[in-house]
Amino acid sequence: MIIEWDEECQSCKGTGLYVGVGMHDGAAVVCRHCEGTGCFHFKHRYVPFAARRPREGVVRVFQTGWTSGGGIPYLSWWNGESFPPGSEDREHTCPCEFYQYADSERKPQWAECGWGRFSDCKQFPEKRRCWERFDKEGL
Repeated sequence: MIIEWDEECQSCKGTGLYVGVGMHDGAAVVCRHCEGTGCFHFKHRYVPFAARRPREGVVRVFQTGWTSGGGIPYLSWWNGESFPPGSEDREHTCPCEFYQYADSERKPQWAECGWGRFSDCKQFPEKRRCWERFDKEGL
């Protein structure tokens, strides 16, 4: 399927001329997005969604890019199961770091967590304790 329409060019605000930072004293260039027409033609090809399709070759699914530990079997994910406690990569991340990317609403807001890089946090070497606290607090 294809959807398409004409819209005012956002780059030149419909003028057909672009005035950039390096242009002064009344200088402008022909807008490269609309080729000077002021009208941008949007066209997008797509396949209508019918149903989620299986992904061949996948055996394990992870919530984030940390794939060194945790995760759940592909079939569990496919069947709609949630990621249970312990499916995080607890060996390499702390709860704050992991859930900043996986589910920011579950990210702990603990006062003692360091700012900056997570690995610089003074609690990070003892992240096992942070995970124990995370589990105990039911976050």
